Amino acid sequence: MYKDFMYEYEHSNHMKLVQLGEQQPLIYLPHHHVCRLDSFSTKLRVVFDASSKMDDWCSLNDQLYRGHKLQKNIVDVITHFRFLALVFTADIRQMFRQIQVYGEDQQFQGIVWRDDSSKPIQSYRLSTVTYGLFTSPYYALRVFKQLAPDE
Repeated sequence: MYKDFMYEYEHSNHMKLVQLGEQQPLIYLPHHHVCRLDSFSTKLRVVFDASSKMDDWCSLNDQLYRGHKLQKNIVDVITHFRFLALVFTADIRQMFRQIQVYGEDQQFQGIVWRDDSSKPIQSYRLSTVTYGLFTSPYYALRVFKQLAPDE
């Protein structure tokens, strides 16, 4: 399942192989999978750990500006729902993965991966907003707020 996720991630252009001679990413994010076989919707989830620290270094999340809180308080949203005759909700599949990261900023989202222990480790750049970054929820909501007047 983990290999399938990584293959799909690469074939969707959500991560790109760093070719020999290209500038290597400056920051590499550890990643691992979490399996929940009892889960109805998502049996496997891949975690990119932008909060991990190496020795005396700070993490990527320590260096990121989180941005302003754009979402409303959930209690206010639910209370408001009670006064409406009709309510629509939606769930955007893979919301973070729909947002491309600016090319120069992809160097801060590196991972290493190999699908077989007999093969060499390869370096990749994640090209979309990544789960595990403190800034990801802000990016997603900010994109929606911008798309509303643009579209």
